[in-house]
Amino acid sequence: MISKLKKFIIWLLKKLKFKEQTKELINGGIRIGFEFFIRANFEVTNMPIRKEVERVGKLRRIVDGDTIVIETESEIESLRIAWIDAPEDGQRFAKESTDFLKKIFESDLLSYKQIGKDRYGRTIALVYTDKGHDISEKMLEHGWAYYYKNGGNNVRYIQAEMIARREQLGLWKYAGLQKPWEYRKKKNRI
Repeated sequence: MISKLKKFIIWLLKKLKFKEQTKELINGGIRIGFEFFIRANFEVTNMPIRKEVERVGKLRRIVDGDTIVIETESEIESLRIAWIDAPEDGQRFAKESTDFLKKIFESDLLSYKQIGKDRYGRTIALVYTDKGHDISEKMLEHGWAYYYKNGGNNVRYIQAEMIARREQLGLWKYAGLQKPWEYRKKKNRI
């Protein structure tokens, strides 16, 4: 059974032109190739598989359009909202982006799922309001943040940004705005 499954996966990966994954598979990395294939084709991300535990907290402060500080039972923590990148402090529309994020939180209760840590030690998380609204999706669909890959692709968020672009909502009303990642790169060079 395993050899038939392995042959099928090798054939499928070759057919779909997954050369690196096919090489890993042939060299005994069937699990890696299979996980990548399943994630890339049946789920919306190819980020590493990990168990996500939902936690709850209370909003203490909104830092900017993609970062918040929360309080849990045991600690105060800075969360970087996953899949989005909002204008930085000092950029045009940073205040409007932050103000819109404030509007999304109808109360200060929230839930979140940690998906990693960024280079500053902040928790990268999927964040939800007490009513279950996905913060990343709301920011993108109203045009107050840009889609940020975070190492994978998320079709739902890509679509939300595409709709905001088409409808010229939020940041998309204005042509030629500098993206946050471009701003940070330029700022770090100085």
